[in-house]
Amino acid sequence: HNTVAKVKEDICTFTDELCAAVIARREALLDEVEKIRKEKAFVLYEQGDLLQVIRTNLEGNIKNVQETLEGARDVEVVSMNKKLAAMMSAFEANIPPLKPQTESHVSVSFPLEALLQSIKGAGSVNDTSVEKTT
Repeated sequence: HNTVAKVKEDICTFTDELCAAVIARREALLDEVEKIRKEKAFVLYEQGDLLQVIRTNLEGNIKNVQETLEGARDVEVVSMNKKLAAMMSAFEANIPPLKPQTESHVSVSFPLEALLQSIKGAGSVNDTSVEKTT
């Protein structure tokens, strides 16, 4: 036969385990969201690095063109224009497609109402003692 103290202990043990399970699930879900955030951030940093390299290359090419054009004659300008067009075509062909990263597709769902109702009604206390009459 269980005593009242043992029943109280069992109730506390059950609810402590339930709380621990909820907290563990919360941590697992938060870890999943953080993993997604880190993956998206990594892609953005990689793209940022790539864009910086592209910018540096473009700035160097622009500087070279400006220096070439300063004292250029018409024939040199036409030649430079053709070279620039070829450079830009090659440049555009070598840029990988950038992948925009947004948070708009990150979501979570819970069977909340059913879960809450199940928890609210979980467990029952029964008194099976028999009252003695004298």
